[in-house]
Amino acid sequence: MQMRGLTMQSWVIWRRILVITFTDTFPKLLYFC
Repeated sequence: MQMRGLTMQSWVIWRRILVITFTDTFPKLLYFC
């Protein structure tokens, strides 16, 4: 149960990092195009 909670927490963190990087690089890609 504890391992499952840790994996769920890390998934939320990674998802947040991906969203932040995507929203940060997407406008730059639009500017380059």
